[in-house]
Amino acid sequence: MNRFIHWLTLLLKYACPLVVAAVPCVMAVGVFAPWPVAQQALGPSDAREAVLIAWSYSSKSSGNVIHKRREQSYVLVPTLRAMTVIEEDGQVRTEEDALSLVGAVVRFALACLGTWWFWLRKRSQGRMRAA
Repeated sequence: MNRFIHWLTLLLKYACPLVVAAVPCVMAVGVFAPWPVAQQALGPSDAREAVLIAWSYSSKSSGNVIHKRREQSYVLVPTLRAMTVIEEDGQVRTEEDALSLVGAVVRFALACLGTWWFWLRKRSQGRMRAA
């Protein structure tokens, strides 16, 4: 059990700052390299005000058939609506999800908390840790 806790602590120690650093990078990708399919699906007014918060891509093959799925989630800035554009095997659809914005904010807040906990907080001098 102690090995698992040690492994989990190490994972969180290095994953939290990576998540905190990745969020602005994902947003920058949405600004500097917009996905044309998403811009078309969101429409001209929403695409102009959309901020990319997450993306994923998966591909599976069975025999000679390749199934591809690409997803990008956006927050529409003035209304704070969360929209997901999904392209699956050439078919494009959009979904509005009220919880994806909440989930993104909670994940980012937990990553910030983990970064502070492992890297930034002051530790008392009286307690020495065994290395």
